[in-house]
Amino acid sequence: MGHHLKVLEKAGLIRVVHERKVRAVTEKFYGRVARLFVFQIEDLADVRSAGASTLRDAAFQLERTSGETAAWGLVLSRLTPKDAKRFGRRVDRLFEDFRLSDAPEGTPHRLVTAYFASEPPDA
Repeated sequence: MGHHLKVLEKAGLIRVVHERKVRAVTEKFYGRVARLFVFQIEDLADVRSAGASTLRDAAFQLERTSGETAAWGLVLSRLTPKDAKRFGRRVDRLFEDFRLSDAPEGTPHRLVTAYFASEPPDA
């Protein structure tokens, strides 16, 4: 674990936020350096894996909510290439608008998006 923490610290993803001495050992407490990390993944297999992991985490978080404000859906639509591109841009804008609306005094909310071409349901 120590090795992985050093790798993350060296990469600038975490930092030491507190240290304390316990006998002969120095305990280090780490914190993230940013509130949001945006990943750009180029390998299609890695994109699918990261997307699936994100959706599993969202499902876990959704199970823990009271459900009062949760809204979700899974929709299949056959789109022309032009419409697919247009909807992709709209999803990107919605995600960015949601991210920019973050207010420290607000109640935490999560938004997960998955927009992708899929196999027909009868395939």
